[in-house]
Amino acid sequence: MAGHEMRGLWVRDCRKFQGGKAFRARAMIHRNHKWLQTLQQWVAASVVPMPLSRGSVPWLHSTLLADPRAREVGYRWITDRVYHTATPASTNGNMADHMHMELVTSDTGSSLYIVGVERMYQTTFFGHFQDVANCIWDASIQHVHSDTSCVTTITPFSDDHTILYSRLHDTRLGTSMCVLTRRYDEPNRVVLATALLANDECFPLQPAELRPHGVAWTLVQRITDNVTLFRSESTQFAPRTTDGPMTLERNAAMCDVAVHPTTASITVARIQESLVRNFVARRQFMDKDINDRLELRHDAAHTSTN
Repeated sequence: MAGHEMRGLWVRDCRKFQGGKAFRARAMIHRNHKWLQTLQQWVAASVVPMPLSRGSVPWLHSTLLADPRAREVGYRWITDRVYHTATPASTNGNMADHMHMELVTSDTGSSLYIVGVERMYQTTFFGHFQDVANCIWDASIQHVHSDTSCVTTITPFSDDHTILYSRLHDTRLGTSMCVLTRRYDEPNRVVLATALLANDECFPLQPAELRPHGVAWTLVQRITDNVTLFRSESTQFAPRTTDGPMTLERNAAMCDVAVHPTTASITVARIQESLVRNFVARRQFMDKDINDRLELRHDAAHTSTN
């Protein structure tokens, strides 16, 4: 083969190679552009005002997308948002035991309906803050506080066991929850950020289902080596349905209270009384569970040193 023919073949092969690289590069750019568009639309749709008592403060109201790459970003973005909301709110310096619950309603003039409920709880545990955090985390994984018939929990990342995603179904209440929880370990405290997702494209809301949604965070703060401050706050919106906002009558049925025949505000008061009673009972159960777990850890550590 003549030299000029060899050079011609070499140039042609180079052009084919470069053309292939250019095609692959354009395809990659197109995929990334579509992915970024998806994320931008998702972020824009996720930032809405919180309609509870804090008025215009932006809170979480997000959707997990089905796209695998966007979903991975969503796991971290959503929990980071809850975490950064919790951080400034958790440093008020008050360490007294405290419990508060507020039911938020809206009156349209023609009807009264429940917007959501806010809860706050603070107490002290006697144990190292890491031990307290580990007890709470173990209980979250085991769902010992959930009265559910079916629980599916996954760890989305094989190399990161600080993120959990759970689907919880309660046949008694008819609820279907998508719960995303992430643990943040810091030198003197642990923060648990939780999002009850309003929407998940992989698990859309079904007819007759109720989807509780909102946000919660738990702070486990070191006071001394053996004294730990526990503080949690949550904002939970009225459950979503495929038929629109829940009626007051359906809320009353969920709380197992009677609807007043003429006065909606009396029905709301009954619902609030039921929620407060359940909140107190749940906190008592959870605190006992944490103390029992701390005692088991202490006994195990004492046995291993003997």
